[in-house]
Amino acid sequence: MVPEISPDPSKWILLGSQSVKGYVEINNSRLSSQGMAIYKDRMFNFFHNGYCMVHKLEEEDFQLVSEYKLDIYGYGHHLGIISIDHRRDDGVFLYTISSKAKNQCLVLKINEEGSEHIQTIVFPHSSLDSISLQYCIGDGFLWERVICGDANNLSGDGICILRKYEVPDFSQKEVFVEKCLNEYIIANVYSKKMRTIQGFKIYKGIMYALFGNSASSRCLQIIDIEKKMVVKTISLDFMASEPEDCDIYDGSFYMVQYPFPGVLVQNLNINN
Repeated sequence: MVPEISPDPSKWILLGSQSVKGYVEINNSRLSSQGMAIYKDRMFNFFHNGYCMVHKLEEEDFQLVSEYKLDIYGYGHHLGIISIDHRRDDGVFLYTISSKAKNQCLVLKINEEGSEHIQTIVFPHSSLDSISLQYCIGDGFLWERVICGDANNLSGDGICILRKYEVPDFSQKEVFVEKCLNEYIIANVYSKKMRTIQGFKIYKGIMYALFGNSASSRCLQIIDIEKKMVVKTISLDFMASEPEDCDIYDGSFYMVQYPFPGVLVQNLNINN
């Protein structure tokens, strides 16, 4: 079942505008809000270079619990794609893209006080000429998302290649994955008017993909993975900010933005 997300701007509620920042200033540098993931009642919000702010979701003001630099902190770690493995009960394990190589996914064990880089997952090199190569964990699998086309002169709509893999265990610090379980080729994903490819999540067979920035068309695409089709494209042009990343928690859709503060929330009328 595809959840209903209304395109009506009045259906979005802005929460945490006093505590959830659109950017942070670290050593006289502005670090933009990027990836976000929710685990239980905590929202982990990440910023360019590897800064993290942890918020409590039980209150409307999204109380700040802690903030810190990740152990991988450094120039180039964009942290634009973030996901958390919800199946495990032995810790919070975060999956993000690497700044060192396009075909690497980093695994970090995180909590409210800090992080530890415990694994690097290396994917085949066949997709290195894509516009965008990203990874996330969702529905108990590891996913590789490839957006193909010419980012500057795309005559038509782009193609998304989505590959599903088993999630490696943590027995090795570096893991090379080769064979995917399945591959899905989805048309009409991304076009040049969107300009910027943002974060995405996979939840119950649906990919929620954000696109655009403040100088271009912004939208949320809802994609049925098994049907290999874009079910709906929802305009986010009412936003004055960039839609950066999203997640689903307790039947609601959460979306962080840059440069303005706060989290945009809409009820999906579904159960976790």
